Amino acid sequence: MQKFEWNHWHPVLLSKELKSKPLAVKILSEEIVLFRDKKNVVHALKNECPHRRMRLSEGRVEADALVCPYHGWKLTEQTCLPPSSQTSFTHNLGLQVKEEYETIWVKNFNSSAEFPILQIDGYHKIHIQTNTIAAPLEIVLDNFTETEHTSSVHAFLGFAEEELPKVEIQLETTETSVRLFNKGTQKPIPWVIRAFLKLNKSDFFIDDWTTFFSPVYTVYDQYWVDSQTQLERHDKLKIYVFFTPVSENETKLFIYTYMKYNILGNLGLNIFVKPAMIWIVEKEVSLDKQMIEKIQNQETSLKGTKLTRFDRALGPNRAKIQKIYRGKLAQEV
Repeated sequence: MQKFEWNHWHPVLLSKELKSKPLAVKILSEEIVLFRDKKNVVHALKNECPHRRMRLSEGRVEADALVCPYHGWKLTEQTCLPPSSQTSFTHNLGLQVKEEYETIWVKNFNSSAEFPILQIDGYHKIHIQTNTIAAPLEIVLDNFTETEHTSSVHAFLGFAEEELPKVEIQLETTETSVRLFNKGTQKPIPWVIRAFLKLNKSDFFIDDWTTFFSPVYTVYDQYWVDSQTQLERHDKLKIYVFFTPVSENETKLFIYTYMKYNILGNLGLNIFVKPAMIWIVEKEVSLDKQMIEKIQNQETSLKGTKLTRFDRALGPNRAKIQKIYRGKLAQEV
């Protein structure tokens, strides 16, 4: 795994999807194989036997090793043992694995990258989901780091179109992150949703997000503010979206949704909060996916595009993807 990007922790599969059989997963245009040993510990190898290049995902698990189906070679992260020999060979096919947040993560063994920690104290887990979009990393991230499209694409979370000129936008960048704060009037939503979120029609919607680049992920703090009192509503969303490149033209999203609400409050309404928010987030992401995949030109350069104040994060995002995520000097975007 020679690409610099392998040095970052990437989510690659939900834990529940890996059963007793090995499973092939594509990431960064390469295929790896994940398997659980007899102690239920997850291992990851390049999905290619070093002997005759057989797909190891077709093999079987034996103790803590994966057995190649072609000639019976037994492989661990750093050794392979032919059945005709008493001496094992060393190799560098393995990846470091961590199983956290109901997800399997991988990176290169020799990388010192820090594992991303989800700051979710005080929040209740709503849902963990994935979605794969047929578009490059930059194009997908563009969509999830600007709010102008929420008026025309989103069904629920976003701003009213007529209020877009009044939306407050603040950009803040550091060496490792890009933050964008958005505040504007919440677009019209069904009364039943306003009811369980305890919102008024005139409430402001706050979409405050920060994007990090090792790996590439965005943390969304979303909540509402009473337009009269300027006080924050109690119910708040915190959503983590990790962007894992499957290939140059395909990106897999790992979406972790959490919510702060009074779980023991009005049970008549709260019983609907979790299923409703699962449906809302899945709906919004599916609408984003449909729109992104209709983009005519998926060239990642911004040259020739006419950008607005809503696109302030696009340039800094690209610069940090190049420098931090890909380990290259930032190029003109």
